[in-house]
Amino acid sequence: MPSLLLESPQSYRRIQIEKKKSMAKGATVSWLSDQLSRGSFLLLLDCRPFSEFARSHIQGAINLTIPSLMLRRLKKGMNFAISSLITSEEGKAQFNRNLRNASGIVLYDSNTTEVSSVCCGSALGVLLKKFSEDVSAPVWLLEGGFSKFEKKYSAFCEQGEDMERPLLSLSGLKIQDSEEDRGPLRFEPPATPFMVTDHQESQTKVPVQILPHLYLGSEKDSSDLEILKKYGISYILNVTHDKPNSFEHLPGFKYKKLPVEDNWRANLSDMFPEAFQFIDEGITQNRGVLIHCLAGVSRSVTVTIAYLISALNMTLNEAYDFVKQRKPSVNPNLNFMGQLLEFERQLRTPQTPSSTTSSLSSDCSLDGEEDVDCLMVAARFQKLS
Repeated sequence: MPSLLLESPQSYRRIQIEKKKSMAKGATVSWLSDQLSRGSFLLLLDCRPFSEFARSHIQGAINLTIPSLMLRRLKKGMNFAISSLITSEEGKAQFNRNLRNASGIVLYDSNTTEVSSVCCGSALGVLLKKFSEDVSAPVWLLEGGFSKFEKKYSAFCEQGEDMERPLLSLSGLKIQDSEEDRGPLRFEPPATPFMVTDHQESQTKVPVQILPHLYLGSEKDSSDLEILKKYGISYILNVTHDKPNSFEHLPGFKYKKLPVEDNWRANLSDMFPEAFQFIDEGITQNRGVLIHCLAGVSRSVTVTIAYLISALNMTLNEAYDFVKQRKPSVNPNLNFMGQLLEFERQLRTPQTPSSTTSSLSSDCSLDGEEDVDCLMVAARFQKLS
């Protein structure tokens, strides 16, 4: 017993030392300048908003951004591909290629002075931790950020265009734990006949109505003939690779299948146009349209959110919140969230900035979400119809 008491503090200290070794270290701007002068092969990751990155950045840097809807998941340690946070396909390819060969990874934001000042609950802190744990190469945070580096070593910076495309900065954003992360959003918009609570959803075995004639559900819903007849559903969008079109043989039913798996490699966004065409066809004929996958929480939700973004001109945040109010269990995987983010960018750029990727200050948290004006949605839908 005495030996255990003596060894326990030593073991604790060893663990703490190992943790410190594995965490990111601070790098001075002069050190980075020296490394670039020598031609060292470093992977440079710019964590500032895209508009700032586009104006100027360190030569060879790749821009990382993060949609606000992913933040809580990052804090909870969910597995995700870091490349999904990169803003361009070219940048993703460069990241995957360079990650294997880089002698080290350097992250920087606008002006963070030292690693110790990065809050472990911030998105930048979560990202630093993930790199430190998952990558064998050393990880550094540039002390003083881009502002300090540009002032002293502008020759190593690339100038771009002054673009108005605000995206979320990683550095100052804090993610707060909350029991409400798994439940419905705290705000309560005007009551509509489509809204449900967590409890109501768990007790309900029917698809959820998102819009007039548009329903979101599971494979079980799609195979219940009585339910389909009750809600007038005859157009069924099957977003699975292995579930059958249950009533394809019956007259009056029309099916479309999007053969997609729910994993990190699946590309669902390429199928959005044909899905939208199918949904519009059913709605304009006043037929009920059911979008379903296996559980009704990831693939089918992704298509539903994308449709709201496209057809009703919602932002990603608005569409996500709108669906979540009606089906609190929604949980698209991070691969699909990245595809939705890119889909929104393609629709919005360069017209209007998105609330999904707005820049947040250091005291900004994610507890408050903007309400979705249901009257506005109804007006948009009437215009669509």
